[in-house]
Parts: sequence; C-alpha cells; structure tokens
Amino acid sequence: MENWAELAVGEVVEVVRHAQVVSRGTVEEVSLSGNVMWILSDGPHDRQLCLKSDGVIVRRG
Repeated sequence: MENWAELAVGEVVEVVRHAQVVSRGTVEEVSLSGNVMWILSDGPHDRQLCLKSDGVIVRRG
C-alpha cells in the first residue's frame, strides 16, 4: 500500500521487509503525512513504530 494515510485505525495490517512478513497487527495511529504508523502487534512487541523511510511495505491483512 503506497499511501499509509488511507489506513484506518483498527485495520489489520502486515509489515513486509525484504519479501518477508516481519510483523502483523492492528493500526493504532497514522500520521497525517502517512509516513509514520503505530501498530499494536500480534508478536512479542506490543506496540511497534513503522517508518515509511525504513523501506517497509504495508499491506492490509
């Protein structure tokens, strides 16, 4: 998904890096610019910060 600002709070997403899913969780907050997103993760880290500048891909899960 190119424009993270289109994501809604509560949506389930997967974060992909180098063709592997590195995290899955629920959108908690997205910046107005769509460059920063917080997700509540299903994994060992409860809350995760995702930066578009890190080169990750986000897809609806």
